[in-house]
Amino acid sequence: MNNGLSIVFFFLLVLFTPVNVEAQWVEIASPSERVYEIIVKETDLYAATITGVYRSTDYGSTWNLFGLGNYFVTNIRLIDSSMFVSVPFWDGGSYTYRYDGTSWVPCGLPEGFTSIIGINKTLLASTIGSGIYRSSDNGATWLPSRAGLPVWNVHCLFAYPPFLFAGVGGKGVFRSTDFGSFWYSSNSGISGPLSEFPETFLSVDSLLYVGAGAGIFLSVDSGRAWTPRSTGLGGNGLRHLAVSSPYLFAGTSQGGVYTSSNGGMSWRAFNAGLISYTIFQIIPAGPYLFAATYGGLWRRLISDVTSVERINTSTPTNHTLNQNYPNPFNSSTRIQFSLAHEDYVTLRVFNLLGAEVASLLSQELHAGTYSTTWNANGVASGIYFYRLQAGEFVETKKMVVVK
Repeated sequence: MNNGLSIVFFFLLVLFTPVNVEAQWVEIASPSERVYEIIVKETDLYAATITGVYRSTDYGSTWNLFGLGNYFVTNIRLIDSSMFVSVPFWDGGSYTYRYDGTSWVPCGLPEGFTSIIGINKTLLASTIGSGIYRSSDNGATWLPSRAGLPVWNVHCLFAYPPFLFAGVGGKGVFRSTDFGSFWYSSNSGISGPLSEFPETFLSVDSLLYVGAGAGIFLSVDSGRAWTPRSTGLGGNGLRHLAVSSPYLFAGTSQGGVYTSSNGGMSWRAFNAGLISYTIFQIIPAGPYLFAATYGGLWRRLISDVTSVERINTSTPTNHTLNQNYPNPFNSSTRIQFSLAHEDYVTLRVFNLLGAEVASLLSQELHAGTYSTTWNANGVASGIYFYRLQAGEFVETKKMVVVK
């Protein structure tokens, strides 16, 4: 088959090839009108909602009520084998419940928690109005553990052994070196709009991140000093941070989801298909990334994220797709393209039969010139086509794998 006929044949096949529907966020059957948090226990998901706790055994495709039906549940945590939930409004019984394997048991915490952590067989819980509490009997009784805190409005807790960290509303980050007996301010390097309101922490190996206000900050010395890591980040504030190596994810208020493939040095939007941009929580589970939002529950394949390098930030005149190099090639090749303006971009590889063999890119990108790599290990020698689509721009080029 000559080159002209092969390209025509390819276009006809691709035209009638079904599109991968998981190449963007998909709203899934939500267990309730509003989902605040999700936890993963082995292969099951548990969701805190405005109508109780729900469980899914099929990565969110279907849900069943697990307990506390009609209760307004805002937070859910798994500590060892115990599940804790927060009920922020007085229900006539308790503000906090623990699932003991058969039933929900009221806990003695004086108000609903914002987070619970477990360390050295001790629980610590943060609250909005009463500071931090400690329990040594799996949540049956609690004692204050807030010495050093200037206010008792604590949004989050995080264990980074041997240190503990707290996000204190209006006062920033506090650190404890004695498992919560005393807390010290630890805000060196943190600044910017609403940065005194930390909402989320994340550790990746020896790196510690905090989402504070509209920014993300990194510490490499266990929280003594912080440096900004917010380039490209949008939204009005950070709500949650998550990791699925090698990618970081940030859930924002009114900005949707952002991802970074370089440790937070730069961020790009990851919102294709998403229509609810206030993110309560973002969490990886199995092959998926889940977003609990103000407008329901959303799911997307983690494999949609691809490492793409922005090699030039100047604005090109037109969208273009370059010939891959090297070509022909044996194991991997680089593909370069340029964008004249911000667009949602897909880059896919097809064989001669029009079947998709790789999805290299599926995300929003700013104007500039980009480069990415296709690793052809596992595919046979032959002719392949790579197609770039950015808005109304579509271009396809041929490449050859020789083994």
